[in-house]
Amino acid sequence: MFSVRLIKAEGLRRVLVVMFYFAYTITMIYCMVHTPAMNDRVVYGVLWLFVPFGTLYEIIRFQYAKANDSLHQHCNPKAAMQHLRFVNRADFLKRYILQAAYLESAAMIDQNEIDDAEKFIAAHLDKMLNTNKKLNFEYNYLHFTICVVREDKKQIHAYYLALERIFQVQKKFHTDLLSLKNSIDGAYYLTEGRLDKSQKAFSKANPDLLGNRERAWHYYYLSRLSYQLNQPNYAEQYYIQATRLAPGIPLFSNRLQDIVKQKMKK
Repeated sequence: MFSVRLIKAEGLRRVLVVMFYFAYTITMIYCMVHTPAMNDRVVYGVLWLFVPFGTLYEIIRFQYAKANDSLHQHCNPKAAMQHLRFVNRADFLKRYILQAAYLESAAMIDQNEIDDAEKFIAAHLDKMLNTNKKLNFEYNYLHFTICVVREDKKQIHAYYLALERIFQVQKKFHTDLLSLKNSIDGAYYLTEGRLDKSQKAFSKANPDLLGNRERAWHYYYLSRLSYQLNQPNYAEQYYIQATRLAPGIPLFSNRLQDIVKQKMKK
């Protein structure tokens, strides 16, 4: 959910861009060599300067796409952070500053750096979004996830209502979006302690329609719910599914181990 729109044929796009810059460079060099007037040569030389800048931003776009895939497809927040470090350093025009901040916040959450993620969101996203936070899905979803992890009943209601308002704007729900909404509903009711409603909401979601990261989070929530329902066998099965999908997300193992210890003490 935390990405710019990248076209599906991203590989083909890169090939076409490389071909364009190659042809553009050859053309500029040819014009500079065969133009007798010095002023014209200077003009062609200046026009050629678009090539290195354009190449740099293609590399930045590629690194951002790699960060997005590392986080959402491969569930590897550590790798995503490595790609984002390059994006943040090289993107001097700040074209990807907002999208990179979404990914970095999500990667921190996945790495169980909850306090750091909250501080990062306050320092970066709050400032960039200003008054546009209420209808920003990514911003509210990040805070919602933090509340679920912390089991924060006081704060989660506001972010859940914000997400509900955003969903209501949708005139037509695709099946993948509907599954995400049901998963969010289930996580909300789980945090509220309304376990029956949580179970019903999760049962309406189709995890196969979710992306890899959201599917892993879906199973993580189900594992927590199963522990609350005193169903250790189901809890273990869902935990295994979550960690198999996302072995690179340390939050799952750390948080679920804490839940198991709490249940054992009871």
